[in-house]
Amino acid sequence: MIRAATEADAPALAEIQARAWRWAYSDFVDHDDMPVAAERLERWRDNVAHGRLRVFDQDGTVVGYASVHGDQLTSLYVEPSAQGAGVGGLLLADAEERLRAGGSKQAWLWVFVANAQGRAFYERRGWHAVGEPYRAERWVGDALRYERAL
Repeated sequence: MIRAATEADAPALAEIQARAWRWAYSDFVDHDDMPVAAERLERWRDNVAHGRLRVFDQDGTVVGYASVHGDQLTSLYVEPSAQGAGVGGLLLADAEERLRAGGSKQAWLWVFVANAQGRAFYERRGWHAVGEPYRAERWVGDALRYERAL
């Protein structure tokens, strides 16, 4: 079931982010640059408070989440042990619907260039890379902007 995130979900969100980063990015992100759940807890509480997050709740356990802001999908992560079961696709469809409902005609997101699995996930669902790779100061690797008409 997909539902709005609550403050009680913040610890699970921080844990999912930390585990998903280690699972997906360990080949190209230095260990010291990986998120640490305890250090991200306040950020997740803030995101929940702003109503940007929806979670996939599997029998009382949060196994994934997606966040949107404006026209952007700001994050989508699934617990590594729950990947491959359709959770990410359902969260993405829900996020796209939220963007549409908010008036967006075109959505965008960032994906690390080296994240071949993530890029393939979005491409299979109609997203396409635009422009050249970009690295912001706060990022740990080059990223591509992906867009999709809604």
